[in-house]
Amino acid sequence: MTLRALTGGLLVGLLGLAALAITLGIEHHTLKQVHLFLDAHGELLPVSPHQAIYTLLVATVWLGVFFALLFAEVYPASTDAATAVQFSSLVWLAAVVPVSSLLFFWTALPRAGIAAIAAAWLLELFSGGLLLAWLLKQETSPTA
Repeated sequence: MTLRALTGGLLVGLLGLAALAITLGIEHHTLKQVHLFLDAHGELLPVSPHQAIYTLLVATVWLGVFFALLFAEVYPASTDAATAVQFSSLVWLAAVVPVSSLLFFWTALPRAGIAAIAAAWLLELFSGGLLLAWLLKQETSPTA
């Protein structure tokens, strides 16, 4: 089950990267706050913008892997979609909301960027929870 959970975690991480691209793309084409902020205040980031994006991508994939391993540990048997969504929302409230709140109140980062990242991780966890519920159900179902 660990290999299946790890593979599911990488898939959840890829879903998170797609969600991150979608939410940041929506922010870039509608609000345009992040790009203007980085152009005006590039000195506030301790690393280059490219390194910051790579770090965000790696953190998104690690969030998916961590979530999958935690999900497989909490629900070793198959679970339904409603339980998976409840667990996803609990993990989002416990892990993403505090970090986003700290970034929101104590940094000068654009609020639209922080909200886009939090929304992407919400999409990652919800879709990942449904995917993992389906993957673990496939593992525990008897084969004919």
